Amino acid sequence: IRVLTDSEEERVVLEHELTNRGDQPIEIAPWVLTVMAAGGECIFPQAPYLPHTEELLPARPLVLWHYTKMQDARWTWGDRVVRLKQTADTTPQKAGAMIQQGWAAYALHGDLFLKRFPYEPGGNYLDYGCNFETFTRQDMLEVESLGTLVSLAPGASVNYRETWYLVRDVDIPAEDGACADLMERIVDSRPLVV
Repeated sequence: IRVLTDSEEERVVLEHELTNRGDQPIEIAPWVLTVMAAGGECIFPQAPYLPHTEELLPARPLVLWHYTKMQDARWTWGDRVVRLKQTADTTPQKAGAMIQQGWAAYALHGDLFLKRFPYEPGGNYLDYGCNFETFTRQDMLEVESLGTLVSLAPGASVNYRETWYLVRDVDIPAEDGACADLMERIVDSRPLVV
């Protein structure tokens, strides 16, 4: 992992490189787990709403693990954003999605950690097509991003970049639309560095 700081833009770029050091080709996908402190809330976008008269095809996969309970009180399934609260509850929860918008966030004590990650149209993503996953248990929450599955010849490498931002003094609205509007404004001004 190479960590590139850019104080002028108030961001950190993480470049992950996986190299096949073996003597046989391998299939591999970058999978980046960012483990967050207890007590916050993960926020990630829903696919944009389109009326039935405009779009008949599915919007994106939403993937659930066997132990995930959609009615668990830590989840908020909004029309524009999904939220997962981290609490002392000992029952793990996990969900994944294909997020074409390329972002997820974690709000804690008035600060917002924003993680920007790539979306590759037509890419071969694992876990039924996820480029994002979140997991929580009693002591932490993960904000995970995934790259596409690639075949690496011996000596070959794959690079995967994320861009991190810390936005201070953010009051996250409880209402779905207001939260989504705020997040869109924040995300629009903080690009993924490719």
